[in-house]
Amino acid sequence: MTHEPLEHAVLSQGRAAVFEEPIGPAGVRVRERPRTRPGPGSVAVAIRAASINHLDLWMAHGAQRVTPPRVIAADGAGIVQESGDPAWKPGDEVLIFPTLCDWECEWCRSGENVRCPRFGVLGEHSNGTACELIHIDARNLFRKPAGLSWEEAAAFPLTFLTAWRMLTTRAQLRADETVLVIGAGAGVAVAA
Repeated sequence: MTHEPLEHAVLSQGRAAVFEEPIGPAGVRVRERPRTRPGPGSVAVAIRAASINHLDLWMAHGAQRVTPPRVIAADGAGIVQESGDPAWKPGDEVLIFPTLCDWECEWCRSGENVRCPRFGVLGEHSNGTACELIHIDARNLFRKPAGLSWEEAAAFPLTFLTAWRMLTTRAQLRADETVLVIGAGAGVAVAA
């Protein structure tokens, strides 16, 4: 599976946590990245919180094949600063959907974007959310629920979407059924 066409779909800007070499956490350094304006269909979001997950740890230790330099973190939440899409305006509070896809294939149109031939994850197949400002496709944004803190909103997407997908798509759990999660301790298990 190739991810080059989506490589530049996300622009992480300003100060950012950048994975530079697979030597553990010391291989992630704060770097300044250039700032630009969002293009059509893209939204500039000032990141208020980004969360680190297992993917970032694997990458830092060299267990995940990622070509450095790469801004880390799949999940984030922030405030719209500038928008190239009429659905979003400055001041909107958002959380960032962490997956990349073409939004047009049969799988994306059916809601199964994880099956898209161009599927990718922020922080792995493109730059991620551990930055001051990110430009991202407007379709990757959801309104932040008012009751969630910035940190909670940033920790929500990848973990809960993974749990939801496993329960609904893989296990085909119905509303009237109950599930027992053995060994619940990590994020996805707790979310389930």
